[in-house]
Amino acid sequence: MRHLLLATILALLAVGPALARQPVIDMHVHADTVADYPPGMQYCVPLMDNEPVLDHSRPYAEQYGAAWFDAACDDPLIAATSDEDLLARTIERLEANNAIALLQGSPERVRAWMAAAPDRFIPSVDLRLGRSNPPLDIETMRRLFTDGGFVMLGEVTNQYVGIEPDDDRMRPYWALAEELDVPVGYHMGLGPPGAAAFYPEFSVATGNPLLLEPILRRHPGLRISIQHMAFGFHDELKMMLWTYPQLYVEISGPITWSDDFHTYLRDLVDAGLAGRIMFGTDSLVWPDMLDRSIAIIEDADYLTEQQKHDILFGNAVRFLKLDESEARARATGG
Repeated sequence: MRHLLLATILALLAVGPALARQPVIDMHVHADTVADYPPGMQYCVPLMDNEPVLDHSRPYAEQYGAAWFDAACDDPLIAATSDEDLLARTIERLEANNAIALLQGSPERVRAWMAAAPDRFIPSVDLRLGRSNPPLDIETMRRLFTDGGFVMLGEVTNQYVGIEPDDDRMRPYWALAEELDVPVGYHMGLGPPGAAAFYPEFSVATGNPLLLEPILRRHPGLRISIQHMAFGFHDELKMMLWTYPQLYVEISGPITWSDDFHTYLRDLVDAGLAGRIMFGTDSLVWPDMLDRSIAIIEDADYLTEQQKHDILFGNAVRFLKLDESEARARATGG
């Protein structure tokens, strides 16, 4: 009996590292404030099941908001109650999941979060043209990347204001990113359900990945991550990934909870593109989304263990040009 117990202990020790949760890089976390969103929002999974039948005599935005965030479900994601709660719970879930996060937002917000947990976050600066508050100018951006420690430009959310990727106003930013070897995360595909009710300038057409082609031809050294899987433009996405090896795709947001998600993800993997798919959550004010999103990848029986590792970690290491050993140590706390 003693020999059997000893053998069992040795066997458990031998497989222990393999059973430990692998490192994760979440390529889509926002340094937001809870005031950016309506109070007390809950998130029913899958969100897309809550598409309402509209009463056309009432405001659309009012009906969509109730459908998304007031719907009853068995196990909703609960929003953070304060900025302090949001930051603390985000760090907690990252630590619990051996994860680090690409943190997107204004320089001020990103720096504030970085100060709380510098090893858990990788700083990125967001951009949207046409805002009432002008976007950061090129020289300010240059300083952020050369002297400020920022490593990525994104999330670029021009689709919300109907501006195409190759708009003249974007050209200096594309040129700067290639010059400084800074990768770009670009929002493409879907917005929230009923996006036009909330963002009157939102344009479906400007989310087509084909619109990146002239940029990639002009800047062949530029790395771009198409965020949200360019949901709704799957064939266009697949052809662009197939054609341009500097192009990656990031999975995040409501798409990962839809019935179509695994169909599209498996199709990209079957097309030989598993090496350019990156994990993300777009967790906004729901830090617990990280756990559930990781499980979606880990439970995908059509992915090999190597493909799961690459999607959750390895592909982002390559895209961001990180030191893999250092990134692994930061993620696992080692």
